[in-house]
Amino acid sequence: MTNNVFSLNDLDLIPTNDIYVTDDVIFDPSSNVESNTTWHGTKVRVTDIQPKTTKVVLKGYCLTEAAQRSITKYDANNYNWNTDPENLYLVRDLSRRWKIRAMDVSTSFSWAKYPFSATITLSQISGEGYTQSSKTGVSASSPINVANIVNAGDKDTLFESMQILGRYSGGANLTLPLITHHTVGYDLKVADVILDTAYYIFYNDYTAKHVYIDSLNNSTLFTRNKSSSTNVTFDSDHLDIAANGELKYRFRLTHSLLVDPVLTLSTTITGTPTLEVSKDNSNWWEVEKALVSGNLVDYNLTKLAGSSDFYWRIVTAAGEAVVLSYMKQVSWHNYSGQKPIPYLRKDSVSEQMDLTFSAGSLDYDFRYRDAWSI
Repeated sequence: MTNNVFSLNDLDLIPTNDIYVTDDVIFDPSSNVESNTTWHGTKVRVTDIQPKTTKVVLKGYCLTEAAQRSITKYDANNYNWNTDPENLYLVRDLSRRWKIRAMDVSTSFSWAKYPFSATITLSQISGEGYTQSSKTGVSASSPINVANIVNAGDKDTLFESMQILGRYSGGANLTLPLITHHTVGYDLKVADVILDTAYYIFYNDYTAKHVYIDSLNNSTLFTRNKSSSTNVTFDSDHLDIAANGELKYRFRLTHSLLVDPVLTLSTTITGTPTLEVSKDNSNWWEVEKALVSGNLVDYNLTKLAGSSDFYWRIVTAAGEAVVLSYMKQVSWHNYSGQKPIPYLRKDSVSEQMDLTFSAGSLDYDFRYRDAWSI
């Protein structure tokens, strides 16, 4: 098994085995799961504490016919679902197996590649003896204690996720939030600054996801969260970036980027304005994809991977303009430099977490396994 990739039993769907899973992983819209392509695989998350039985569609291609056959082995027409001694599963990470109830595989051949599409019905997303609980709340003042986090099972277990959402309060965004777990003497520095309504989720494999969205329904987030602006005004449900203008944002996220962030914009442009990025607010470069008019257009913020403090800006010259009606930025981070992930002791030992911060306020959402058994 390899972390961060899909695996059918011991078959890892990875390039080393001549198998490539593309980034168009599809989930039943009724389920509460999400996926993203990371630096060496496709990662899947359960985003609800009571996930449902669901279907997932994996699409990709193989470089050899033999690799394609290794996947079709598990097709409903080939696999003995009734008497095979193996329990067929889909690996999400090294600590959980998703049981598969059925699987239909379609294949073809095209230009020296062997495409496949696998529709997989997951009968149980959780492992045996596994349940999940959450502790949620709002903290307007520091510190706050999150108590009575209990694992009633017979096996020590990890937190599934720890989410902090930034709130603007007292004239400031959330600054220097810190999660302290007293049992293991663990401090997790969340970020230097989290913009208003942005959230940072820390998972138990040392990866973290940061998301910032502004639908520009009003000027509140624009006013609070921008780094600076020149010749930019809010108008009803969008921003107008006039000629010789600049709109700049800064993200101080402490933990290094695993891959370049993805910025999604809805814009109408005049002329050829530019989208630029920087690590130091001094040296700027354009992203690889030119800024274009369109709804929900994705831009990779080029050459930022490895950074934790970075900027992006939209710049207009004479005769140019941008109407910006939506923005969303998603980034994935590595926090493996921190101490070991907080764990929950078995046999109903009450644990507690403390939250501290210097300014602003926050919402928290801790997900954990509360009855993990061997």
